[in-house]
Amino acid sequence: MKSFDIQAGSARHLRLCAVVRAGALLGVAMSLALPAIFWTDAARVADLAPQIAGLPCGAAAVIDETARAWAVAISVVPIALAIAFFATVWRLFGEYRAGRALTLPAQRLLQRLAWLLLAIVLSQPLVRAAMSVALTMHNPAGKRHLVIGLGSNDYLGLIVALTLLAIATVMRQAVGAAEENRGFV
Repeated sequence: MKSFDIQAGSARHLRLCAVVRAGALLGVAMSLALPAIFWTDAARVADLAPQIAGLPCGAAAVIDETARAWAVAISVVPIALAIAFFATVWRLFGEYRAGRALTLPAQRLLQRLAWLLLAIVLSQPLVRAAMSVALTMHNPAGKRHLVIGLGSNDYLGLIVALTLLAIATVMRQAVGAAEENRGFV
């Protein structure tokens, strides 16, 4: 039976780490570039504002510079969390690449990654609600919206984040215990 274990320093291991680290770099670049491209295109913002705000079908949003500025300010939260997430992925897979997967620094990074994923998942409904307010703030009275919604993707993201957090916590404790035991020998 073929083994799927990845040994540190093997070509397969190094390739996997390089691919994930490249993905993290691409994630940072896209987290910065795509919002900048989107929010500077007033026509695109106007076209997509009802969808971004989670408005009912056919509802409109009056988007001016102030509304767009608020929306940009709100989008800083998910952008910052995404950049922190990708930076942590970069560092974690640097540890893995160096063959230090079962060390406390690697486990701290894995746990931080889980906390960041949880923060991203929990912030998404709040960001969407804030966007609905920002993008409809200049609508006429009675046409402004505060849209609060949770979907199956929010639930799935929460379960994945909590699962990763539990695994990371157990792994960190196991590695800490193993290092402590090595100290007694």
